[in-house]
Amino acid sequence: MMDAVFFYITCPSREEAARVARHLLEARLIGCANILAIDSLYWWKGVIENGTECVLLAKTFAAKADDVEAAVRAVHPYDVPCIARLPVALNDDYGQWLAENLA
Repeated sequence: MMDAVFFYITCPSREEAARVARHLLEARLIGCANILAIDSLYWWKGVIENGTECVLLAKTFAAKADDVEAAVRAVHPYDVPCIARLPVALNDDYGQWLAENLA
C-alpha cells in the first residue's frame, strides 16, 4: 500500500473549507475530505485572537502531497494558511478505495 497522508488545513468558514475541498477533489488530488467546526486561539500581529474556524481534513497519498499543498495555497483565503501533512497508516480496504479514486 502507498504511503497515506492526511492534510490538516484550517479555513475561515465551512463554505471556504468546502470550496477548497471541492477544488482538490475535482483535481483528483484527494479522495475524501472531512470538515469540522473548531474554536481557535492564536497569535496574529501581536495579539491573541479567538474565533471560529473549520478544519479541512483531506485524505491522499504522499506522492500527491506537494501538488495538494500547491493547490491549497493557490485558492486559500488566508495570508498564512495552516497546511499540515500527517503521515497515516490506513486499513487495507480504505487504502484500496482511496487508490481507486485517485487513479
